[in-house]
Amino acid sequence: MNGTVPMPSESIDDQRPVVILSELQEKQVYPPMHCSGITRTFISMRYFYYYDFPERICSTVSKFKSLKVLDVLSLWYDFSCVIPELVHLRYVAARIEKALSLDKLRNLQTIVLHENISVNRPTMLEEPLDIWRMSELRHVDIDSPLYISNPLEAENPLFLNNLQNLYLSNSHFIVEIIKRTPNLKKLKFIDESEHPDWSAILDSLILLEELETLLIKRESIDNIFSGDILSCKIKKLNPKVKKLILLGTYIPWEVVNLLANLPN
Repeated sequence: MNGTVPMPSESIDDQRPVVILSELQEKQVYPPMHCSGITRTFISMRYFYYYDFPERICSTVSKFKSLKVLDVLSLWYDFSCVIPELVHLRYVAARIEKALSLDKLRNLQTIVLHENISVNRPTMLEEPLDIWRMSELRHVDIDSPLYISNPLEAENPLFLNNLQNLYLSNSHFIVEIIKRTPNLKKLKFIDESEHPDWSAILDSLILLEELETLLIKRESIDNIFSGDILSCKIKKLNPKVKKLILLGTYIPWEVVNLLANLPN
């Protein structure tokens, strides 16, 4: 499984058949057909690459119509055509190569989607992902170049009050996203753009009253906390923050002591 990513509790207690892929063999990938309608969990326990795969693996997974848990992040294979068909999913961790719609997956609680890089598809996938009508979400991990769509452009967007963990990479709409996810406890944000509006980003972080863990990683060489930006904002950051990680931010040594203002 994927570290500390939350699992639906009912999936753990469920006594129905579970498919666990530990070695890539035909008999493991293609279980008896009478199991396909009642299997709730499909998990891969180790890494496999595209050249190891039986050609029919996606069509086989799609036959498990009652799946609630699909954890195939360790499989370097495109599952974008399968995921929208599994309407009962509550947990999905997978790699994709194409844009996909999650409109029918309203029960999702955990989304972990990373790009699948294959020799047959060298170009970067940059597609928005609309999550703004998925009120049950608890954990979202979207890897670049995928990105969450702008909630201001979504149709009847909701405030995702249940979302607690959010991991973003090069998000185009980080400020708008934070304002729609007010109860975040853990936020990880990786950014390599040249001129993001860091003042607005820091202002939005102040709104997160439940925030306990914050990671900001910069992958370009500049000082995002120039002038008095850091000193002004750090004093307003939620006092519940217990873990603060700033990577590549080039904070001047003379203002590092401001971090001591966080009581926890």
